[in-house]
Amino acid sequence: PEETREMVRLLTFLKMKENLHSKMVFEEQENGGSRLSAIHMVYPKGAQMLRTHGDVIYCDSLWSTTVDGDHLLTVVVVDEDNKLQLAATSLTTTECKDSWTSFFAFIKTSVPLFNPKCLVSDGAAYIAESCRVGSGVKPLHIICWWHQRNANKKNFGKHYHIIQMILSLSYSETHEQLERQKQVILDKIQQATGIKVAHVQQQLERQVATSLINLTVFTGGTITNSYCESINACLRNNGADTTCSKMDLIRKLRQFNEGAKIKDNRPLNLSKQISDLLEGDVLTSVTNGALRSFSEKVSATMNSCKTQESDGVNTKVLETAHCEVNGVNLEKTNRWLVQWETGKPPQCGCNGLTYAGMPCAHICWVAAQNQKKIPLC
Repeated sequence: PEETREMVRLLTFLKMKENLHSKMVFEEQENGGSRLSAIHMVYPKGAQMLRTHGDVIYCDSLWSTTVDGDHLLTVVVVDEDNKLQLAATSLTTTECKDSWTSFFAFIKTSVPLFNPKCLVSDGAAYIAESCRVGSGVKPLHIICWWHQRNANKKNFGKHYHIIQMILSLSYSETHEQLERQKQVILDKIQQATGIKVAHVQQQLERQVATSLINLTVFTGGTITNSYCESINACLRNNGADTTCSKMDLIRKLRQFNEGAKIKDNRPLNLSKQISDLLEGDVLTSVTNGALRSFSEKVSATMNSCKTQESDGVNTKVLETAHCEVNGVNLEKTNRWLVQWETGKPPQCGCNGLTYAGMPCAHICWVAAQNQKKIPLC
């Protein structure tokens, strides 16, 4: 088709002018012909980032990015300035194990030093398996904490608090502390009734392994796939939607990779209530995706939190949590201590800020009630 020939010419031009690494993948059809199934791309900047900062990669996909309904597979890394970088992309007709395998094989060919130690995804096992098959590299598969939490909330009902304790193992700062927490949780599991002990113990062992990696590799960094979500939000803002043709999307990706920083995708229209809670440097440094999540969290906080007591520095916050089990609505009140000294970043007993890299609901509540501004933490 003429559009395919046009894309061949465009990719050839970009390879000659900008040293773009690209590959067009065709698949055979029943009538004996072939059709374009994927376009893999790595720009020189992305190749360099995969060589120097590719020890941890974040993988996700963006659906319906063209008029044909194509998916965009993305590999994201974090640079030395803690900024997001889109390292590689693949425009594909379907997202499946084969499409990811082909993509990773292309990345390894384009960047021979590609050797990630950890791969973070939303839980799709075939992504990590595709990396092993396609590139020959065997990174540890880390499942996004946020996705785990929400999946477990649906699956474990009234025993959700035990799963929350298991996930909280990643807060451990030493191997000794990790072992102590593990034993506490084992005791809780044995005391619980109506729970599949073997299944929960399996979850516990898996989380212990993940927590050890968090201690040795991430050193307290964020184990979340929100990095990819932020990049995806920016790609949407740049026109990756169902009104875009394949050619248009390739051009937009080129512009994005030419140096479009996430902070350039301003302004994000925040309400005065939200913007008043943040220091100015936060608004110019934090990604739009994170700011949107923060806005949603603040809105939810107004209905779930209240102050029990405060001395100006230490504030005890009561948080009401709701869940539904077999059609029965359950309610639980959690108590958290927020410490906020003048000139220092706020801290909360839930460790949400340390773990998620974003202020927890309890810090948001204290900021809103005391007219404080949350600094860049």
